[in-house]
Amino acid sequence: MIKLKYLILFFVIISLSFNAQEKEITTESKVISFKEVDEIPVFPKCENKVLKEEKVKCFNRGIQKHFAMRFDPNLLSSLNLEPGKKRIFLGFRIDEKGIVDNIRVRAPHLKLEKECKKVLSSLPKMIPAKLNGKPTATLYTFPFTLNITETEAQKKARLRKEKREKKRLEKSKI
Repeated sequence: MIKLKYLILFFVIISLSFNAQEKEITTESKVISFKEVDEIPVFPKCENKVLKEEKVKCFNRGIQKHFAMRFDPNLLSSLNLEPGKKRIFLGFRIDEKGIVDNIRVRAPHLKLEKECKKVLSSLPKMIPAKLNGKPTATLYTFPFTLNITETEAQKKARLRKEKREKKRLEKSKI
């Protein structure tokens, strides 16, 4: 019985020490919000910008251009999404070395999520954000809206359905 108590105590102590080590690791690599850093990450070709506002605009433009150049434009029409506005939420971390990782995407279709992750993972290495003069990891999140228009196939299907519905209503009136 005493051996069992010592064995249980041993496992409790071991698990607590592993837990403590885990907490130390997570506090060392604390990720700071984009708004909290002294200097934001610098996208390539934005190094010459002096003012923070200019750097932010250049960074955002760089992300947008990167997306426009690498996003597969044929994907949207192949997904057969319902027409209308679709919101996509993107987030990623720029680590202390300026490398993009920890990519998160929320989109209305799995293939759309995969494409966004593929595009984000191809972002170039950047100059990392700085806090108190030291490179630091930072989070960057942004939502964007896609305006999905009706494809020809969807339009034809909708018109056929409306025509059938109209005929059904006319028959029911008789």
